[in-house]
Amino acid sequence: MYHDITTQVLSLSGVGERFGVRVGVHQESALSPLLFNAVIVYLTSSIQIEVLWTLLHADYVVLMDKTRDHLQCRVDLWKEALEGGLFKISRSRTEYMHLNFSGSTKGSGSLSIR
Repeated sequence: MYHDITTQVLSLSGVGERFGVRVGVHQESALSPLLFNAVIVYLTSSIQIEVLWTLLHADYVVLMDKTRDHLQCRVDLWKEALEGGLFKISRSRTEYMHLNFSGSTKGSGSLSIR
């Protein structure tokens, strides 16, 4: 699809020399989200559950569960599946949101990505 692609770096000191791009998908390419989702679905096919509990959007994955402990188990499974396929989960960009509709403190806390 991409053949003999070159790019340049623009900085305060000017425009750098052209160099070839040999790997990856161009950022902002219309195919990037599609290719990302195809790879993620393949790598995680053995751990996927119902659609409403796992959402794939562009280059983001949303995992949901009823308890923090169940969610922690799912995060661990996803980490194992993705990092086995040479992906990395960004620890700095990972967010945890707890919706406490019952008022219970059971299961509150944070998730960890080891």
